[in-house]
Amino acid sequence: MAETVKHPTVLDTGEQQLATNYAKALLGAALKTDDADRVLAEFDALLSEVLDKLPKLEATLAAPRVPLETKLSMIDRALGGKVSETMLHFLKVICRHRRFGSIRVIHKMTHKLFNEMTGRVAVEIRTATPMDDAARQRVAERLEQVLGKRVVVSTVVEERLIGGIEVRVGDTVYDGSLAGRLESLRKNAIATTTQVIKQSLERFDTTR
Repeated sequence: MAETVKHPTVLDTGEQQLATNYAKALLGAALKTDDADRVLAEFDALLSEVLDKLPKLEATLAAPRVPLETKLSMIDRALGGKVSETMLHFLKVICRHRRFGSIRVIHKMTHKLFNEMTGRVAVEIRTATPMDDAARQRVAERLEQVLGKRVVVSTVVEERLIGGIEVRVGDTVYDGSLAGRLESLRKNAIATTTQVIKQSLERFDTTR
């Protein structure tokens, strides 16, 4: 039985360094054949179109008890002739080294390194409802003007935002959502109320 794959939310230093090393190796191989954009697109599609939809496949390829030859055969059957030789070889390498369980971390680091190499900035846009292509393009163009760099945009639907958008650039969040504005108003109201209570207490303080 295939084991359940757990996707890490917090990376330890060791795993991040390991993922960085594999990401560098993949990008190095892709750049030698001037194929970096294709490889990155294949990596994205592998996660979104294959592993996200077939979690048992990911679990099997990550399971230490499954024989290596079985894993390599599965990769050939599933992806042979459908992805570049660079990507196919890379997937087999991480299987041989029993690192397929880190594939999502490696994917993240590959994009991070490529963005740094090409002067791009990764931007995540969160909205309460799906953003259409035209709106996405307008926001991307505006961000490029503000940041002075080419942006790589990803979008996430998050109903808690109610309306508007929330933009994350690295560790910085720019909150333009209605939920964010309401929370800001709530905090201001609490601060104001606290100040009023404090002043009222001070007026009745007989020790002063």
